Amino acid sequence: MIPEEKEQQLRAYLRTLTSAVVAYSGGVDSTYLLSVAHEVLGDAVEAITAVSLSLARREQEEAVEQARRIGVRHRLIQKAMR
Repeated sequence: MIPEEKEQQLRAYLRTLTSAVVAYSGGVDSTYLLSVAHEVLGDAVEAITAVSLSLARREQEEAVEQARRIGVRHRLIQKAMR
């Protein structure tokens, strides 16, 4: 299957949803998914990023900025330390 067909399948699936939450790391894969989901579902999409010691501060800042550029709501969730 060619990439264009895969994207069309993704868009078709997203159109079956009324809303979505994307686990958003700010990496290439989750940014792509978030962008396409926002194109299809608009404001019914929200990005969630888990903040922990494994997420570098710079990566967190980049995720926040990229979500802002896409125009999607974005929440940072603090990982509880035990």
